Amino acid sequence: MIIYGLNTLEEVLKNWHPESVRQFQTGEEKKEVAASQNSNSLNQIKRIYLDQKKRKDKKAAKIARAAKTVGIETDFCSRDFIGRLVGHSRHGGVAADIGQFVYTSLEDLLKGAGRGVLLMADCLQDQRNLGAIIRSACVFGIRGLIIGKDRSAAINATTFFCSQGTVSALPSVQGGNLPRTVDLLKEVGYWIYGLDLKGENSVFEPDFAEKSLLILGGEDRGLRPLMKKKCDFTLQIPSTGSFNNLNASTAAAIAMYEAMKHFSINS
Repeated sequence: MIIYGLNTLEEVLKNWHPESVRQFQTGEEKKEVAASQNSNSLNQIKRIYLDQKKRKDKKAAKIARAAKTVGIETDFCSRDFIGRLVGHSRHGGVAADIGQFVYTSLEDLLKGAGRGVLLMADCLQDQRNLGAIIRSACVFGIRGLIIGKDRSAAINATTFFCSQGTVSALPSVQGGNLPRTVDLLKEVGYWIYGLDLKGENSVFEPDFAEKSLLILGGEDRGLRPLMKKKCDFTLQIPSTGSFNNLNASTAAAIAMYEAMKHFSINS
């Protein structure tokens, strides 16, 4: 997989190659402890491609120095060459080869999840929405993401770009049978909350359990009936306007924020 974008690359370097973090720090930050351990050690950057005209660009130079620190080769090449790698011209003059993206296993996700909220995206089909949701998930402290293999957007270069590289910070599982995964999570103590346009409860009302799973449905049809039946609570976002159908990533951000508020108040 070829990912692209200066902000994307900086974030991925910080998360997958934490030894590189000091190259992005200034002043007092350099006196602080470097980044925490790699959130997904199964993945790493193999090679970076930088527009040769960006040699003097401060952010591009930091990326090149950070790559050198951790032994990643950087090729300075033409912008057109990067465009051919990426498949379009909107790459910001930087790209990176990360090989095949490797997902976390459900077992490993649960080992590290602890107290908090996991997120499940069921039949979400737009990689841009998925990327935006992942970015919000990292802001609001979501512990991990579970997506399906069928009829669902997989993590790709677009997802990396739209998440500003935060895909690299969020443990992500790709499961073949999401209803069965919900059953497994119930068996280990998770309470299930489904975000639905016709949910029985307001998203502002529930006390989220110590171990919670928040399920998002697809852009067009929302939660599947089978998934809705598996929820302990279905949540809707109240509206006072004439239109009540939010974009999937916007609705997800509101629900994740409410969950974060609960855990912040009760921590």
